[in-house]
Amino acid sequence: MNSELYIWEVIGVWASAFATVLVVFVALWLQHWYRRNQQPCLLLEYDRNRNDDNRYVYLGPKHASSSDKVEFEEFWIRLRVINQSHITARDVELRLIATHRENSPHPESRPSWSFKISNVDRVVRSIPPRFPQHFDLAYLKHNWSNGDDVSAFLVAVRFDMKSWAEERSLIEAYSETRILPGWEYAILTALTCDNAEAQFFEIRLKMHPSDQARHMADDSYIEHAMLGEDAMRKRFKLISIRKLKPSDLANR
Repeated sequence: MNSELYIWEVIGVWASAFATVLVVFVALWLQHWYRRNQQPCLLLEYDRNRNDDNRYVYLGPKHASSSDKVEFEEFWIRLRVINQSHITARDVELRLIATHRENSPHPESRPSWSFKISNVDRVVRSIPPRFPQHFDLAYLKHNWSNGDDVSAFLVAVRFDMKSWAEERSLIEAYSETRILPGWEYAILTALTCDNAEAQFFEIRLKMHPSDQARHMADDSYIEHAMLGEDAMRKRFKLISIRKLKPSDLANR
């Protein structure tokens, strides 16, 4: 009797352990199923060869008869957020957390603002299933009518942003939104959504300085001339996008 009782006790212990493992497995599977089926799945991407991720624009005088002959060209880098799920992602926002300039041990002093949605004066938008939405990360501006070299800016704005014409003036006046030439920047961002967990990314960006020595040696170089899209692309590059764990941010 004692041996039979012992055997049944052992069976009971193993059955209890198996049931515990099974419950944990089912709970994890249900959590995974819920995330895949009840939460949107967002991807943050950029392709240097895609026209919709890169935008070159030329802007001339407002009026041909105007005495103001300011002319400039811009090259924009835009991030593509894709909703891969069958559920609408509600109130998606891409926020700036911090920026680190290479060889600097501390993050720069920049406000935690939001990146503007491309082509609209907003920072938050719901993204339908299987739909891509672009966010403006930064742009390179060249004002050649007065001989200026290029300048680069992050398109970071306050949540209650004004019209783009007003925001542009503020962005180009703020030192907090400027990207300096010759330095590689690590831009830490948070992709947030009302019905999904936040995701964190490190985006590496660099504005290359002009080659003044080449310009001086090149007889064909014209100071007051546009650079063109190819030259602007070479000056301004998104190097990489890397997804981070929340724990990675503690070491920044």
